[in-house]
Amino acid sequence: MSAKPARRSIAIVVPPNAQSLDVSGPLDAFLEANRQSSGRVHYDVRLVAIDAGRTIRAGGMSLIADTSIFDDRQAIDTLLVAGTPDFARAYSSGDFHRWLRRRAPKARRYGSVCTGAFFLGAAGLLDGLNATTHWQHAAELAERFPAAKVVPDQIYVEDGSLYTSAGVTAGIDLALKLIEDDHGRDLALMVARRLVVFLKRPGGQSQFSAHLAAQITNEGRIQSVQHWILDHLSLDLTLTSLAGRAAMSVRNFTRVFQNETGITPADFVEMARVDSARRLLEESDTPLQRVASRCGFASPDTMRRAFLRRIGTGPIHRHHVVVEVGHDPERSGHHENHDQDTESQRQHVIGVVGPGGDVQEEHEVHAHLRDRQHHQRDRNARLPHKIGARDKERGRRQQNREPQSDQITEHPLGNATAFCVLIARCDVGVVEDFIMSFGHFALPSRYTTVNTAIQMMSSACQNSAKHRMRR
Repeated sequence: MSAKPARRSIAIVVPPNAQSLDVSGPLDAFLEANRQSSGRVHYDVRLVAIDAGRTIRAGGMSLIADTSIFDDRQAIDTLLVAGTPDFARAYSSGDFHRWLRRRAPKARRYGSVCTGAFFLGAAGLLDGLNATTHWQHAAELAERFPAAKVVPDQIYVEDGSLYTSAGVTAGIDLALKLIEDDHGRDLALMVARRLVVFLKRPGGQSQFSAHLAAQITNEGRIQSVQHWILDHLSLDLTLTSLAGRAAMSVRNFTRVFQNETGITPADFVEMARVDSARRLLEESDTPLQRVASRCGFASPDTMRRAFLRRIGTGPIHRHHVVVEVGHDPERSGHHENHDQDTESQRQHVIGVVGPGGDVQEEHEVHAHLRDRQHHQRDRNARLPHKIGARDKERGRRQQNREPQSDQITEHPLGNATAFCVLIARCDVGVVEDFIMSFGHFALPSRYTTVNTAIQMMSSACQNSAKHRMRR
């Protein structure tokens, strides 16, 4: 007899004149999780009104709440406040503030969708915490609640037990994140596929894209320049050349552009390049170097810094290396005591996760890594060595070596994998550059992230230099 699924009580608080998608988006995501799990998951979702009456207008619909803040006595696992265009009411909803201050600390997690953050702020539940809201209202949220740390341009923000999302459809992103936290990626992916949405927009993805900025500009010449930028990202888009296309002086162009868009021309260009690079990385197998060049970045490292500035994370390729950490008996025998077991761990490439979540087999990964290895070896030969004459001499020796064999064979460090061989043959910096093309992938407890693998394997290679492969 199967165990009864754990019941999680979800309370979505619906203010008057709520944004309908702020309510129905997360609601459908949680209910779909129940359906897709075949009875293994039980989200008990209820709507809570903030007034005594339970009939609430939400866009063009009338919703009947299950309960109101005046008679709701059920336990709450997750409390979400939906947004409303009439969020000014947040400043005068004393009864709701008191209810929030009483119920939110007792919930496992609480948060908001869109302008629902204003109700949390008015109740003092954002003080000292990171939070976000719809990009059009982020400045007002920061001004009204200076104790809150408003992050104006992210899809959702997690800070302890507080979860806040950007506007409207971002509530679905937040719900998928909560489902993944509760029940794992597989279920969240099934829900996302059923709802025909992305499982996860890349961490911190901008709410405010360059294409949207180009659509809302009123000044014809500025809009024309914006569209030209979007079609010519690989060119050298200097301020002088852009001002010339608008038939304006540089000073006047900068002033008009910023008045129309709220950002500088340089910010718009970088934002457009990051948007374009992100799409290429998500939708294709284009190498990182080519993505950077096609989108107008001088190098992958320049692109990485732009990603960090704009969305808070580095470039994430559609393919992710999955690295398993396991005990290597061949290596462990060389240690004099077992307190050094951490050094005897090995990284084992078990697959590459594709866009649909499918994992290729190891032999397929080896072929992929061989191609990447040749590319990185050639790139390594061109890298300037600026860390002393000894390293420069080593670089010259590497250039004069015979080409390495395509055959991935046993490595002196122990039970070999393509990943180990790659690290042993390359400088640490080259390995890190290689890993940038795969990005970061969150894995279950018995796995480690690629960044951790790099650190462990780099340390092992540096401490065992005599074992490095010479060809």
